[in-house]
Amino acid sequence: MKKIKRIIAIALSLVMLLSCVACGKTESKGEKQVVENVYKLIKHDLPEGMDYVSSMLKTSDGYLFYGDMTDEERGYYTAIVKTDKNYRTVAEYEATIEMEEDGDTYLSSISISPDGTFWSTVSWNFYDEATNYWENKYYLTHLDSNFNVIEKKDTKEIVTVEQTDYSYGIYLGYLTIDDNGNIFAIADDKLVCIDGNTMELIYEKKAADINASWFNAIMKTSKGLVVSFYDNDSDFKGAVLDTATGNFSEPFDFDDSGYGQYYDGSGEYDFYTNSGEAIYGHKIETGEKEEIMNFLNSDLMSFYPSSLISLDGDAFLSTMWDEESEDGGMIIAELVPVPDSEVTPKYIITLGGLYIDYETTREVYKFNRESEEYRIVIKEYAANIDYSENSEYTYEDAIAKLNGDIAAGNGPDIIVCNEQLPFDSYASKGLFADLYKFMEQSAITKPELFEQNVLKAYEIGGKLYRIAPSFSVVTLAAKPEMLGEAYNNWNMESFMNLANSLPEDVTMFQDISRDEMLAMFVRYMYDDFVDSSTGMCSFDDGRFEMILEFVNKLSTKSFWEDINYEELPADFWEQRDNAFANNKVVLSTATLGGFYDITYLVNYTYKTLDFDFVGFPTESGSAAINENSQALAISSKSDFKDGAWEFISRLLSEEYQDEIGYNFPVRTSSLMKAMEEALKSAEEEKKMYEDNKNNDGGIDDGFGVVMPRMLVATAETEEIIVEESTNAAIDIIEEEAVETEYYFLDEALANKVLNCIRGADILVRTNTDVTTIINEEATRFFDGQCTAKQAAAEIQSRVFIYISENS
Repeated sequence: MKKIKRIIAIALSLVMLLSCVACGKTESKGEKQVVENVYKLIKHDLPEGMDYVSSMLKTSDGYLFYGDMTDEERGYYTAIVKTDKNYRTVAEYEATIEMEEDGDTYLSSISISPDGTFWSTVSWNFYDEATNYWENKYYLTHLDSNFNVIEKKDTKEIVTVEQTDYSYGIYLGYLTIDDNGNIFAIADDKLVCIDGNTMELIYEKKAADINASWFNAIMKTSKGLVVSFYDNDSDFKGAVLDTATGNFSEPFDFDDSGYGQYYDGSGEYDFYTNSGEAIYGHKIETGEKEEIMNFLNSDLMSFYPSSLISLDGDAFLSTMWDEESEDGGMIIAELVPVPDSEVTPKYIITLGGLYIDYETTREVYKFNRESEEYRIVIKEYAANIDYSENSEYTYEDAIAKLNGDIAAGNGPDIIVCNEQLPFDSYASKGLFADLYKFMEQSAITKPELFEQNVLKAYEIGGKLYRIAPSFSVVTLAAKPEMLGEAYNNWNMESFMNLANSLPEDVTMFQDISRDEMLAMFVRYMYDDFVDSSTGMCSFDDGRFEMILEFVNKLSTKSFWEDINYEELPADFWEQRDNAFANNKVVLSTATLGGFYDITYLVNYTYKTLDFDFVGFPTESGSAAINENSQALAISSKSDFKDGAWEFISRLLSEEYQDEIGYNFPVRTSSLMKAMEEALKSAEEEKKMYEDNKNNDGGIDDGFGVVMPRMLVATAETEEIIVEESTNAAIDIIEEEAVETEYYFLDEALANKVLNCIRGADILVRTNTDVTTIINEEATRFFDGQCTAKQAAAEIQSRVFIYISENS
């Protein structure tokens, strides 16, 4: 409740701020600018035959690459490849060692010693077919320069940890060798120091010794070894280890943006971290954190290297996936700093929101590489949220910061319209540009080229202030026979009449609680009660009163909370799985993000073709459009609206829309292509299914593997199907099972989906403030403090005031 009150306070403060907006941005962006911390990528091929690098080491005369290899004769295997300084292969070594006993081994980590030898934690696994039992061991292994075993020792003979399963060995992670040749590693909740000559334990330190819940990583720095950990207050800390005594320095605050990716330092930096957005250099004595390489400014995406080696002149060496190549394979990446004088000046456009999804981010990188005039920088307001108990920057703070920037006219040029944004309020203040004006300027983005109902749903007062490249819909589905007269007259009144006339053993929905049901009505039917264009609302016309009375009859507990496992009938789960097929439940919610989604309803929910999408019981009986891909808007205060639209139009282009693989594309021609492709794939799968009917093969329908024959069997024979999908098994059960039909996507089903999504005329909404008001007044009714009619009237009054103050 404290968070809710805080959000309301934030919203009210924004109302006051909006009334003070009298001018645009104070910062001048009239000139092209140069971004900082730019690095140039120099690509090198991986060693011949190597497909993937899991780790990399620098040696005195070159590099070691440890990873996966492919060879025509050997097939797939793992190896260690030694190269010279120009990445030319010098030698290849096996990533396994000889053992005295059967089993598989592999080097799970490799570290280099000052004398040029290597240390590794070698994993050994053995499966005993006679006992159906796995055994696992780890060996601390000393290897010479050619990866021959000098000595190895079972880690259980070196260190002990609390274990519940003694068939598994003790893993030594983050192997780090100090200048004296001693080995440091993390073993469960301990940091251990091992003599490099005798393989005997010198000392160990428990995490609890320094108020830590567990150790996270070890880094080699000029100050010694730095150990990172989470303390008992869940704060991320670091401490310098005195390797001689095993004592830790006073813990210091540690940046937790590395997501487990920490690298040995060099020069003035004690260590480096990867935030996913940049490489940072850290200085322990001063606590400074400096951005070294900015990935977006350097046009580098998805850069999460397991190894990052510092080279001369602030350069780095790593590996990464080459997104620009046809096969997207891995490459060796030499990253060299680019002087500011060599960086091309461009107009800077900011794209911002709470979070930016992967698809949008990927297009930003492509846009930046191709545009000669503009460069987009990304600002994620929720990226640096501190989730600790005494957080200085919370999720609510991120929302307030984003909303405050937009309201003051200092927001991003392109806004990602997350649900928490009071979008209608800002649109009414003229803070967003009408996208229709941009769409009409180009033949490839004319409004008529897109799904009209989707554009219409996004409109406010006939203007389009935001657009999403793709969408899904949420709807209700039912068998016409279960709806009766309500099927042709679907609204809230007929919904309630049906609910009140059901037999005792039939329910309207399956497994849904009171609060979940109320949230569904509010979220999916928001537009039916609040008119975004006029600001009018209609919670007091009798319909919301009906909703409150209906949900109040439902359980206050969720299905999983309410279930008593000890008293379940023997056929409980079978009856539950067949509830819709047996006409025991009327309505199901269905999310449609692709044409294939309907086949799940046909084959697993209703188990018949005889059902329909009926929409929600609104005035239009419509499905609700879900803006999964994050809609984009352009700030009316932006100095670069044309550049912002140049980016958004990429997401609406035929090329981009045709490649959308998740959710429906908003471009009509691309939507129809997606339908044709789905039907084509369904035909191919159906043919494969028919061909495999009498074979051992199955076919994956996207929801699970379909058996060669769809069989309904007894519990006893069903176990045979699961364990042994063979002709012999099928022969065994055929006498006790009946064959059922599996339905593939066809034109009729695809058109049913198309009609549903084209009939959707409302948006799925999440207005936190309005939802808070509704929940507060609904709770008063649930507690018997007022009638449903009184609660609806109070909701009407409070929501109307809220909307009036925010529009």
